[in-house]
Amino acid sequence: MAFGFFKKNKKNVEYNPIIPNEDINDPPEDKSKRIEEIYLKQVEEKKKSDPLIGIKLCGNEIYQSFVNALREPDGRLNCNALLLNLGCFSGYVCQAAVWKKFVIDGNIPYQQAFVIMKAKSGKNYYFGDYLNYYVGEGKYSFWSLVAGMFTKIYPDVPVPDVLKMVEKVTSLIGYEEYKICDCLDPDRAVEQCAAAWKIIYPIISRYCVNPDEWPTAMGIAAQNAMNISKSIIKPDNCFNILMESSIYMSKMDYSNILVF
Repeated sequence: MAFGFFKKNKKNVEYNPIIPNEDINDPPEDKSKRIEEIYLKQVEEKKKSDPLIGIKLCGNEIYQSFVNALREPDGRLNCNALLLNLGCFSGYVCQAAVWKKFVIDGNIPYQQAFVIMKAKSGKNYYFGDYLNYYVGEGKYSFWSLVAGMFTKIYPDVPVPDVLKMVEKVTSLIGYEEYKICDCLDPDRAVEQCAAAWKIIYPIISRYCVNPDEWPTAMGIAAQNAMNISKSIIKPDNCFNILMESSIYMSKMDYSNILVF
């Protein structure tokens, strides 16, 4: 499975809000800013009838950004790689949400926001209730969105037990030979997620001011990927890729690389 997020540096999703009384003589930078302001105002208006519209738009745009980055020049798309990329990055985002809401904005010492385990290698791994809530315990957690789409796509297949996946992944924490989904070195995934964050965070911050919404947006992106992969990847494999990568990557150490 490839893991090379945004290596192709393709364009992200474009949007075209309605612009009243546009002045063709406006400087390009002023016009661009005006377009953005009008677009976001329209999004805020739509929240009155659909409170989740911002999260949906965010998730859809994140999904399309991943697709654009991973699609081959001939149009082919490796759905395994898409799921793996989204799963890994969702783990990164879930931990980032804890840092932003509780440590940075909430002024909670990070030692209280997380339970930190130091492996024999000297690496730190992050656990805790806040992180668990975003990954799999909250009503709109990443797992909740994945499970909801799983039920919709595969109505006759029981949703796999996420607790068993948590136990499996947790038992592997700290093993230097471990590879995510048997193919990806976690340290390499950290580097790729940090690079992706620089591109995706502006999308997240545009639509989702509250960090509580970030895991949900990633869940929507994952739902899109599940839908496009449903005729290619078996249900259990789809679940395993998304959740193993998300859970493991949510435990990695981003304390020195996260930038908001």
